[in-house]
Amino acid sequence: MAKKRRFEMRNYQSNKFWQTWVEGSTFYAEWGPLDGDPRSQKKAFSSSWSAENHKDKKIREKENKGYIEVRTITFETDAERLRRMRDEAVKKELEKVGIKQSADEIKALLKQAKVTPSVGLPKNAPVDTRADKDKIEIVERFQMLEFDD
Repeated sequence: MAKKRRFEMRNYQSNKFWQTWVEGSTFYAEWGPLDGDPRSQKKAFSSSWSAENHKDKKIREKENKGYIEVRTITFETDAERLRRMRDEAVKKELEKVGIKQSADEIKALLKQAKVTPSVGLPKNAPVDTRADKDKIEIVERFQMLEFDD
């Protein structure tokens, strides 16, 4: 989950805000007058660690200028939402053919068996019934999905 942090500066000279968050290795910032249209910035970094460091540096700069943190919002990023939706869809498909393990358990089993999409299931895998063939087909489709390790 990403955390969006919002800062505001309210004094006799200005009423403005600045907010920031990091998704993966990308830094985001929005700023502008409280009653106007905001501007935005998006900056890609080589790692999430670098993006977080940049965010922390910018937060210190804003605090030194007099901005005060007014709230922190935790939200699901697009990548997290897609990963969750993919896992839910895979789980439904697996349950249709009688596989009760979670997506993470299946992933662990595939790694343990050293099964890769390019190789497929081991040749000695027992296939006795149509249900077994359906399970193998689902597992093979599951292997083709990309996973974040």
